[in-house]
Order: sequence, then structure tokens, then C-alpha cells
Amino acid sequence: ARGPPDGRPPAKTSRQQGEAATAKDRKRPATDQAPASAGGGHSGVNRMMIPLQKVSLQSAQQVRGFAGAQSRTYLVPASLPPVVAAMAAGAQYIAAVTGVRRHGLGPPHIHTCMAFLESV
Repeated sequence: ARGPPDGRPPAKTSRQQGEAATAKDRKRPATDQAPASAGGGHSGVNRMMIPLQKVSLQSAQQVRGFAGAQSRTYLVPASLPPVVAAMAAGAQYIAAVTGVRRHGLGPPHIHTCMAFLESV
């Protein structure tokens, strides 16, 4: 096709414009392969981080599972003297801190555990 008489190049057809856009898209880097100067970091590091994070979470979950498997739970009758002392200490703690904002007594498990150990 010939161009306009003033010497300008001929206008591109819609097909030619679409092909040019496709070629331009092929040259554009993917978002996970952005250069470090664009703030995306190094593409190799980005690709390695996700599997490392997954392995880290999986390892943490396995450690929690092993720790839980190693602990033992013993059920004892509620009528045993140490259990009765611990329950009484818990009730006293609740009575002392109810309605008091800053009681200074610390957490309740300290009181119940000490009562349990003192009665043994």
C-alpha cells in the first residue's frame, strides 16, 4: 500500500497493530521476573522463597506433633487431696481477683500448682 502523498508512512491496519502489540508483550518481563531495580528483587530468590517457606511451616508442624506425642497425661480422681487443694486454691484466686483490675497476684496456674505441690 502506498502512503499519503506528503511522504508519511501508510497507516497500519488493525491486524498490523494487533501483531505489534503481541510482539511488544513478548518482550515485556513477567511480574515474577521483574528486574531488581524495579523493586521486585532477584527473580531466582523470589522463586526459591515460596518452597523454603512451605518447608519451614511443615517442619514447625512436625516439631509440634513430636512434642505433643512425647507428653503424657494422667487422669486422677478428683477426690485426691492434692486435687482438692488445687481446686480450692483456684476458687480462692477467682474470689480474690473478681472485680479487681490490678490485683498483683499473677496468673492462676501458679497458685493452683503450688497448692497441689504443697499438699503432696
